[in-house]
Amino acid sequence: MNSFWETFWNSYKGYASYLWQEITHPSWHNYFYWLLLVSVFFMVLEWIRPWRKEQPKFRKDFWLDAFYMF
Repeated sequence: MNSFWETFWNSYKGYASYLWQEITHPSWHNYFYWLLLVSVFFMVLEWIRPWRKEQPKFRKDFWLDAFYMF
């Protein structure tokens, strides 16, 4: 059972280390910043040319979507 918890802890610790490295060292092959840029691009495109005219710029669930993106 101890081996299970050690594996569980090491996997989360390893992923946290990887994610921190991705966030703090931006590069062209980094998916984190590409996701951010693509999301901002489509948000601005939606503001410029909305496909639903009556929808406000910041929808009801905008912050929920931003939370789930990260």
